[in-house]
Amino acid sequence: MKQKTKIIVGVSIAVVLVITIVLIVILSMKPASSTTKVTFTSENAEAMITQGQLNGQNVEGKMDSLTFSSDSTKNTATTDKLNTWDGLELAFDEEKNDVTISFNIFNQNVDKELNVRLSFADAKESDNYTVTVTAVKDSESSSSGIESGSTITLAENSAPNGKLVTITIIFSVVDDTKDATIKGFELAIALQSEASESTGDENTGDIDPNPNDPHYQVVDNNSNNIVDAGDEILYGHYPSTIKASSVTISGEADANGYYTGSDGEKYALVEVADTNRAYQYNIEYSNGARVNAGTAYFKVEPIVWIVLDVDDQGNAVLWTEKAIAYQGIDNTAYIGNSFQEWLTGEFLSVAFDAHERAILNPITVGDGQDLISVMSLEDMTNTEYGFNSSMFQADLARRKYVTDYAMAQGAGISVDQTSSATDYYLCTNYMISNKDSQLPYTVTTSGRITDVSYTVNAVVVPTVNIKLDSTTVSSVAE
Repeated sequence: MKQKTKIIVGVSIAVVLVITIVLIVILSMKPASSTTKVTFTSENAEAMITQGQLNGQNVEGKMDSLTFSSDSTKNTATTDKLNTWDGLELAFDEEKNDVTISFNIFNQNVDKELNVRLSFADAKESDNYTVTVTAVKDSESSSSGIESGSTITLAENSAPNGKLVTITIIFSVVDDTKDATIKGFELAIALQSEASESTGDENTGDIDPNPNDPHYQVVDNNSNNIVDAGDEILYGHYPSTIKASSVTISGEADANGYYTGSDGEKYALVEVADTNRAYQYNIEYSNGARVNAGTAYFKVEPIVWIVLDVDDQGNAVLWTEKAIAYQGIDNTAYIGNSFQEWLTGEFLSVAFDAHERAILNPITVGDGQDLISVMSLEDMTNTEYGFNSSMFQADLARRKYVTDYAMAQGAGISVDQTSSATDYYLCTNYMISNKDSQLPYTVTTSGRITDVSYTVNAVVVPTVNIKLDSTTVSSVAE
């Protein structure tokens, strides 16, 4: 009997050991959580957090734009709505390239400073990767590392500088590491509308000044050594001119979808369809070559902007010299349309780096604000910008031609089929007669503004308002 009991006990112990081993194996095989979470809390804050980017691309459905406001009708981050960016799947690729998350925080308080306090946990040494949080604040700043518990102070909205910060989170694999998995990472951001005094011991997250790098170049068309209306500014980069035949393309596309040419420049690939109007009407690229169906590459170049106005504080209203891209749009109002979402999201992140975005002043669009937009009806009839005060009068100052890149994408061209002039949308809408819906006004190739919209002409002619480093050309031109 004793022998039988010993056998039973022995078998029981063996079963327990087997089960334990199996559980250990199963748990060891279960992948670690790779999701991350960014949570915002606020105390009387008037702040806007723009849509986050993961490796330069919008994170659809995960990181939506948030607004914190004392006006509850404008608050998109109340307790019953999203105030957390959650469930982001983060993973290193086969080449162990960095994984990057970035977003902007803008102080909307008119007369109050805003404290932005960041809290996060550093990666463990055993995780085989590091976490770096950096910030860029305004044009007079360079990137600066941020420690957990740091506070960044943003100036009030009415101030000319210091009211916008770009936060970037970078996950990097430790050198010579063969295996690294990003585990759950959480970043908590507390917003407070009244900036508290520093104790002197706390890392305030101040950004090192860099006044000699304005992140744009001025072409003084008026030759008066002053940045004023009529001048050109090279600011940001986007595909524009058709590739020269002598340039060859090699390698894979980068995070922005660009390829590297034999000349060391970046190029964007476009599949030109045989339904493209420029192809159908034998329109030519800038180099004289016909627009043909098939594959074509376009050089990424500085975006050329026309200066429409510069105020006493050195804020400049800019408008692109040409229609720089084609983006499909439904026949609906501009605000809330995919066209606006693309312009303020994907385009903004690809065309401008963090330093360039830091000098953007918010533009009022409808009841909200964006860092980039298209012109409004009020803008296009503003005589101080050089336009005719009547929307019904033809005005060649309003006429826009398209870049090679926009043409290849499918941008509409002039009805006379002899040039690359195009119709384009405004952000101002009009009400359709007898219908409860709106459409955006359209500027025609003659420069007349009409309430007839053409979906084939959904080209992008952006406008921005930037903070100049100085209004004198000598301090900004290379």
